[in-house]
Amino acid sequence: MSSRSRFLRHVANTFGFTQHRPSIAMVHHNALFCLFSRKCLTVLFLFLFVSPSSAKEFFLTYHLFLGGIHANEFALTADIVNDRYKLTSHSKTVGLFDFMIGFTSKAVTEGIVENREFRPLKHRADNYWLGAYRKVRINYSDWQYPLVTAIPTAAKDGRDSVPPKLVGMTIDPLSAALDITTTILPAGLERELKVFDGRRRYNLQINSIGIENVNTPAYHGPATRIDITLERIAGFSSKPWLPRTEDPETVSVWFASILNNSPLIPVQLKAIAIIAPIRIDLKSAVVNEH
Repeated sequence: MSSRSRFLRHVANTFGFTQHRPSIAMVHHNALFCLFSRKCLTVLFLFLFVSPSSAKEFFLTYHLFLGGIHANEFALTADIVNDRYKLTSHSKTVGLFDFMIGFTSKAVTEGIVENREFRPLKHRADNYWLGAYRKVRINYSDWQYPLVTAIPTAAKDGRDSVPPKLVGMTIDPLSAALDITTTILPAGLERELKVFDGRRRYNLQINSIGIENVNTPAYHGPATRIDITLERIAGFSSKPWLPRTEDPETVSVWFASILNNSPLIPVQLKAIAIIAPIRIDLKSAVVNEH
């Protein structure tokens, strides 16, 4: 047995799983799934609505910690010109997690702004995980009946397929992020978004909590907190590797204005994964005027 195989077995045993059930990979996949395709990325996309006559580009970088271990770094860009927007995310594992998983991901959404609402036109996502390529393509030429391609298919991926009637009139995760960050409601108010990421269909319940003090590497002071709860609808794994609670999953995000005349941006996120807490800290933020 190679030293790498022995190391992987040691880590797997430490976390209570056999090597044939890639526990660390699946733990990190759960974290990434939470962060990017379900709720965390949905609320970490910097963007506040700007008037149609203005044009701005926002660029953010974040560090992700799983159980206190630096596990992932990602960059987010939001660009809007007149009534068009483009959102891009890049993500990569680092350190121990990169050695074991080698996860990389890129997602892009292009859409239009209509009556201060964000309507996706097309969404694509590509990633590599454990050496396997995965992709999603969504074309919203007909918003009621979007065209969806996902590789691997639901059957090969061990997921239930999503009925077409549940896909119509939904938005992708990145467009949902725009909606969330542009409509931070007063404390105590709630609303809901219907999201489809190309594989899974879920609702996001957004609850405004109020002002709290935060202490992060990039910001210290008062911040606006919102809690986002995910409600599974369809398309989730029928045989998950790790135990999954039936209770709704909630993530807390704190927003603050850290640049001159900048909108509120996410400065920290906290959630609980299966075996360890997740924390995401803002590392840098840049705003460019076109």
